[in-house]
Amino acid sequence: TIMSQLAPRGTRQLSPFGQRIRRACDERGMTLQALARDAKISYFHLSKLIHGKHQPQLNTVQRIAEQLDMTVSEVIGDYKEAPG
Repeated sequence: TIMSQLAPRGTRQLSPFGQRIRRACDERGMTLQALARDAKISYFHLSKLIHGKHQPQLNTVQRIAEQLDMTVSEVIGDYKEAPG
């Protein structure tokens, strides 16, 4: 499924989704803590999302995208990058 491609489970590395979030925050001089606060999600949950431990829900992706001034498609990225 699309959501399983966003955040592969069982990895300590950043998921492709997490890499995009981290890169976008770095480019904007925004911390992950500030992103979590502004997107109205806990930092703990955001951390789990970017490390592929939790599957993001669409409304969460929308709030993250809005705070980063990105589209949902930009945050989700290319589905072809997922293994499988």
